[in-house]
Amino acid sequence: MSADLQTWSTLFTAMVLQAMPFLVLGVALSSIVAVVIPDRWWAWVLRRHPAVAIPAATACGVLVPGCECTTVPVAGRLAERGVPFAAALSFALASPALNPIVMLATAAAFRGQPEMVLARFLASFAAVLVVGAYLYALGVQPPPRWGRHEHDHDPPHRRRALRLAAAAQHDLLHTTGLVALGAAIAAMVRVVLPDGFLPAIADNTALAILVMAGLAIVMALCSESDAFIAASFVLLPPTAVLTFMVVGPLVDLRLMIMYRSNFGTKAAGLIGSLALVAAVLCSLVVGRVVL
Repeated sequence: MSADLQTWSTLFTAMVLQAMPFLVLGVALSSIVAVVIPDRWWAWVLRRHPAVAIPAATACGVLVPGCECTTVPVAGRLAERGVPFAAALSFALASPALNPIVMLATAAAFRGQPEMVLARFLASFAAVLVVGAYLYALGVQPPPRWGRHEHDHDPPHRRRALRLAAAAQHDLLHTTGLVALGAAIAAMVRVVLPDGFLPAIADNTALAILVMAGLAIVMALCSESDAFIAASFVLLPPTAVLTFMVVGPLVDLRLMIMYRSNFGTKAAGLIGSLALVAAVLCSLVVGRVVL
């Protein structure tokens, strides 16, 4: 085995093995949320004036683990039932970005660096609030075109335990593939890049931030595992690494497809643009203060 292939294999295996326990835990909890907690509960919590509903939705996301494949369709259903769209989307953005499993995974990936966990939380929370506030200020309210998600296809008479197993199986198969793909890409990047590339980027914080934001969008990682891949870029400035973790759960290729499917092309473009700008700016500000 060549030295490059051995290095790639070692990096890939390490990132996948580190991420899997948090991925499984996150999938289990998000499936419970998807099956057990009814939509009317979210509607009751979030059907308030947007000035209250947007921070409340973001706080709900902090408390409730969820993956994008559950939260984005849930946001559509909530908006259809009278929840302000800005609040519904704030929950959809916050849950994958800020839930406890993501924070635990970040702490595990950055052992001895509690400031990185704090920075990720603050930057992500602020970015979600900014996106929600702008959507409300712009009066964005997509037409009711929410499609049904695979989690909703179970017949009403099926037992809840079977529905829970089906949801968990779907999420696990969906996200495990993404984790493996992301780890493979990250390991390949580390192997094929010229020796001087990362140090050159490290000397240019602005360029490093742009490169890491672009990687976050293209790699489309699960938020429960992205911290382990981010931690592998040890030569880059901490703010660039933070940007990678904040951008990914708010806007990536997979999310843009889901936004378009659920909210339409125009709304998807606006959400993606706002989320990217907010994520990068909040990462810059928080990174400068905390890291």
